[in-house]
Amino acid sequence: MEIGLFEELRSELESMFERIAKKENILGNITRLTQLQQEIGPSASPQLRHYLEKRSYRKALDFLCQGYAVEHSDQPDCDRIK
Repeated sequence: MEIGLFEELRSELESMFERIAKKENILGNITRLTQLQQEIGPSASPQLRHYLEKRSYRKALDFLCQGYAVEHSDQPDCDRIK
């Protein structure tokens, strides 16, 4: 994956979570994340692609920042790995 796309994806995810915390509209973030997902395509790791396809954006951000995903207590049950 191109470094610029990696940084933009991480920045867009961080921006989206900041907007969620402020209860602001995130439609622009979702639109850009979808575009970035298409641009990244198969060059991303399978795990990152999985998180983006499933819209597990918190896990995608964790993966980008740390190399692995973390379970969060505020995560919906439908998104938890059983």
